[in-house]
Amino acid sequence: MLEPAYATWPDNAVLENRQVVVGRPWAPSPEPEPAPLPSASASTSTPRETPRPAHSRHASTSSAKRDSDGASATVEDDPARQQSSRWASVLRRCRFGKKKGKQPEGASEGARAVPPPHEERRIVTPVEWRAYGYWARPIINDVTVRNATPPPVPPGDVSEEEVAELMENLKHERAQGIIFSDKWVARVQHPSLPPRPALWDTPPAGHAALPSTALELNPFLRHRTLGQAPVLFDMRLHQHLIWLGELPPAEPGGARRRVKFGWEHANGAQPATHPPVRALTIRALADDPCARWPWPVVVLPHHPGLPVLVAHVFNALIANFEERMTRAEVDALGAERRRQTFEAYWLRVRTMVAGRFPGDDDGVRRVDYLGDRPFFRGLEPAPDGDGFILFVGPP
Repeated sequence: MLEPAYATWPDNAVLENRQVVVGRPWAPSPEPEPAPLPSASASTSTPRETPRPAHSRHASTSSAKRDSDGASATVEDDPARQQSSRWASVLRRCRFGKKKGKQPEGASEGARAVPPPHEERRIVTPVEWRAYGYWARPIINDVTVRNATPPPVPPGDVSEEEVAELMENLKHERAQGIIFSDKWVARVQHPSLPPRPALWDTPPAGHAALPSTALELNPFLRHRTLGQAPVLFDMRLHQHLIWLGELPPAEPGGARRRVKFGWEHANGAQPATHPPVRALTIRALADDPCARWPWPVVVLPHHPGLPVLVAHVFNALIANFEERMTRAEVDALGAERRRQTFEAYWLRVRTMVAGRFPGDDDGVRRVDYLGDRPFFRGLEPAPDGDGFILFVGPP
């Protein structure tokens, strides 16, 4: 008998984003314990929920307001501006503090954790995967900051009190409705902040790339031969509509409940591999009749000082399959594959995406080539170690 399939997300999944509590030392998350699926009262999102944009851009107010007679108000006259001025001063000290002697390239990153060929490969625990995500995307006073991307210059000598003040001032950002703040200095240290895990360094420039067979994939990216995929990821849609999976209805006959993946939070900010890599290549599509897949995907981080993260892989896949097929590529398809591609096209252009219908003249895109199998099912290393193989499937 066919039974409904529900979420079976990997143990490295972050279900509830942890808050940084100013004044309380950060405690590593415990190892996961086997537990039943969350109850109906658990905090989840329904399929009908309208996705919220990850970024809230707010125009900054002028720091020099003029009074009615045209004179500029002084900082001393306005307590709110005193607070803002103090915060700006701390930001400047953190970003452009005392200059230090030039370090050799890669010196601050430590030695790369690459095992010699004769050593047994290290298995990364779920806690270790999550630890990097917590460090890269800490949530402070309900505001998420990007902590992994290196600043233009290394932070100067910053006291714990100054970092605490930076964290405290994020309350003003939240009061303005900002949930992702740019007013943060990446990689500052404080006992209340998640520490950078020693296991995750940045691969040094020019380092010889390891074969894919020597890399351990993040559990969010690993192909599962049977059962539900590690994430519910329709590559026709936006990153905001990636889900950890579905849960049973809260009431009999009700709609299934979906749990958000959170690509801009700790889940998406986890490294894609261990050891970390500067680039990841997907060279083949599993079970595809083409001897050579025409659209290999090269995944790069958004900053050279970062390794490839899970979110980078998902973003690159969406961007790759969003490209339009050329007339020559469509003409090269066999009759049956062309029929399947066109059927997928007409279904897609008449389905609402991001609040609008693509329209009948949208053009055939690479995702239509996948037919009725546009869902990500994971990656596997190629047998020869040259990149990864992409697996796709139906909903």
